[in-house]
Amino acid sequence: LAMFAYGSALLTDQGYGSLQTGDAMYYMKSPVQHNLVTVNDIEDYLTEGTTSSYNTLSSGDGKELGFESNMQYDFVEYSTDLYSTSQLNQRSVLFVRSDNFWIVTDYAVPKSPEKENLFAQHWHLYPGAKITYDDNYVIRSNFDGANVKIVPVESNEIDEVRLVDTWYSEAAGQ
Repeated sequence: LAMFAYGSALLTDQGYGSLQTGDAMYYMKSPVQHNLVTVNDIEDYLTEGTTSSYNTLSSGDGKELGFESNMQYDFVEYSTDLYSTSQLNQRSVLFVRSDNFWIVTDYAVPKSPEKENLFAQHWHLYPGAKITYDDNYVIRSNFDGANVKIVPVESNEIDEVRLVDTWYSEAAGQ
């Protein structure tokens, strides 16, 4: 998922690693860099030679479940079952044209629902976003122009929000 508005990159999809090797390649091609939800083994993508499907994730690996575009909205829904600790990952994206906002909904079913599972959502904002977040875990970019807010549906179910420096590829952000 990448997001652009008014000529600005708001969310970047950094999940490209074709020129890198080793740990750098695994990290750049991981779901973490694609603004996706991970379940339990988020560190697995850093291990070279691992059997995790993270290492083979590509843009062609998802399945489109629905798409609709008209003058009021754009909607797409897609899924994948590639993640090693999840039997299903499904995402829907709705863009409401009149109000210029997106709603992104993720649904993930772990392979072991009977045990405690750790879900993590990773977002990559464009460098220089001057990111802030409040007590309700609403994350906001603070550009001079267009901005993005990431608003959780159930903030009482969030254990932690962290701002982490990561790798950025200018070519991948285009």
